Formats: sequence, structure tokens, C-alpha cells
Amino acid sequence: MYYFNSKNYDNAIGDFNELLKRQPDHVSSRLHRGISNFYLEEYQYALADFSATLHYDPSNWSAYYYRGLLLRKCNPIQALRDFSISLLLNSEYDNVGAYLHRALLYCKQNQFDEAIADYEAVNVLDREHAPALCNLAIIYMRKNSQKAIQLFSKSIEADPTYVRAYFCRAFFYRQLNQFQQAYSDYTKSKRKTNYIMK
Repeated sequence: MYYFNSKNYDNAIGDFNELLKRQPDHVSSRLHRGISNFYLEEYQYALADFSATLHYDPSNWSAYYYRGLLLRKCNPIQALRDFSISLLLNSEYDNVGAYLHRALLYCKQNQFDEAIADYEAVNVLDREHAPALCNLAIIYMRKNSQKAIQLFSKSIEADPTYVRAYFCRAFFYRQLNQFQQAYSDYTKSKRKTNYIMK
């Protein structure tokens, strides 16, 4: 695990290969080899390892989560299933990514009520998760402009360096013909972007 923890994924894969030759059903090695391949963008190998992990351990929430990440674009229906199973197995903070990615898939499928439920679940686990608050505000732009502005503001309060929230709120102010507030937020987002780029 030393190579894996130090993000030396090529050497980590070598170690996992050796262990799996001796013990093919070693779930942790198979999962971590899959994660290593995922980070090395060897997606076919990663997918095979995540599926094999689930064969040996059907209750491995991490394998469902990572397989869902791999399948988001090529098979979004299966990705939704994998994220959902992952969350059934572990709905705690260490699996908050499953809520976030499932919510994004729901949005792409125009299932906004389901996406709202997932973003709100993230906010129960982490009341200051700026991206979840911002994405929730974007959904509410269609339904409730007051709530959208409040959520954008909460996102900015949660993380004043989160430029996307300033930019989105500015865009929305502009749509509401509140040009002074829009200009103020555009200016802040530009300043913050310039500061981050330095």
C-alpha cells in the first residue's frame, strides 16, 4: 500500500499483481489495483477490477462508486444504479461523491427532483459544501428565484474562493435585470480568478 498511498500507481499495480497471483480473491488488492488503473486512465483494466471486486464482495460500496464514475458517460443508467447501490451500502460522508455524481446524472436526465434530493443529502452531511449548494441553486433558478439567490449566497459564504458561485449568481442577477448586483459579482469573480491564477 506504500506505493498506492504515495500515488506511485505503476509500482502499486506491480505489487497488487504479485499478491493477486498468490491470492486471486484478495478484494482489497483488486479494488486498489482498479483505483490505480483508474488514475492511470487505464479504464478497461479498472472496470474489470471493479467488477471482479464486486464478484468477490458484492457489498463493496467503493467498487460500485468507482465503477459508476467510469460508466457515467458511456452507460449513465448503469452508473446511476451503481451510485445508488453504493449509497445503499454507505450513505455517510466518506461516500458523498456518490450523491454528487448521481445528482449530476439526474440533472442530465431532467430528473431535477431527484437531483435536489441528492444535493440536499450532501448538505445534511456537509452544510458548507459550496459546489453542492451552487448546483442546487442552479436547479432552483428554474423554480424559485429567491431560493436560488439564497443558495448562491450560502455557497459563497461556505467558500468565498469558489469563483463559480459568484459567476453563476452574477449570471442569474443579469437574467433578473438586477444589473448592479450582476456587475458586482462579475467583478468579484474576475478578481478571485486573477488571484487564484497568480
